[in-house]
Amino acid sequence: MAFGLVDPSILLHKLTGLNLSDRTISWIISCLTGCTQIVKCERVLSSTAEINTSIAQGSEVGPTFYIVMESDLSTLSHTNLLVKYADDTNLLVP
Repeated sequence: MAFGLVDPSILLHKLTGLNLSDRTISWIISCLTGCTQIVKCERVLSSTAEINTSIAQGSEVGPTFYIVMESDLSTLSHTNLLVKYADDTNLLVP
């Protein structure tokens, strides 16, 4: 997924522009904060690490958050091309 690194404050700013209810915004904040991950390599588990800059891969809301994040992207030059498809965005610069 293209959500390897997301600034939650930018996402929340964009979401608040959609006139969502306070309850919905609170629910979204809970999806973006307090997440943890553990890595397993063979039979060894790492320590728990908090994640504050990404959307969990495979989450139900991830694709919607991605659409909100990339919806206002545009190129700064007419010679560049922005290609958006599913959960991926590429900037082509000649």
